Amino acid sequence: MAKLDPDLILALYIDVDDDAYQRLSAIAPTVTTSPDYPDFGMPWQDAVRIVGTTLGEDEKANQLVAGVEDLVAQQRAAHPEFEGKTVAVAELGDAGSFYVRSPNDPRSRLMTSLGFVVPEQIAQLAGDQDAFTISKEQFDIVDVDVLVWNVGSSPGAEAKIAADPVYQSLPVAKAGRAVFVDDPTVSGAITWGTVLSLPYAVEALVPKLADAAAKPA
Repeated sequence: MAKLDPDLILALYIDVDDDAYQRLSAIAPTVTTSPDYPDFGMPWQDAVRIVGTTLGEDEKANQLVAGVEDLVAQQRAAHPEFEGKTVAVAELGDAGSFYVRSPNDPRSRLMTSLGFVVPEQIAQLAGDQDAFTISKEQFDIVDVDVLVWNVGSSPGAEAKIAADPVYQSLPVAKAGRAVFVDDPTVSGAITWGTVLSLPYAVEALVPKLADAAAKPA
């Protein structure tokens, strides 16, 4: 980092402890996430506004936020079938485990901004973490109205998950109400959840979410 000789360091989607902050600040002024949120839990709107304030571009930051929020609101209004349906965002972990994303995670926040609801059980199990681990024996936790599998960075994950007999037994799987985000670019767009990536993610995902949400429970 020091070799790059930066004028400013933005560390807005990474956990920066006191030691790391001191070392980064010794290189250049460093801006981190708001202490009002857990690690990786700050809404993208806050991140954009922090950058805007830091660069003296508050008005532009607010305009960018408003533009994306309007886009999401339009899609939400166009798809009333999303409203109130339960959702979970899951990923393939190591050695037969799976990650379930917290309601504070950018991936889950995108889903709730479209009208979906993350079950309280997931919120309780996640706590302040951005995700928690389950085994396939705990698949009932993700037996929701629409299940989003974020597998774009794991080649072959969709086939592996879909072939699992425990997963196949879930109503959400039987009814075809799972959405597999297998495109690496789309997966990255929802993972980073930025003012630039979200419009792309919304355009790519909404048709798939609509198809899943339209299927009977």
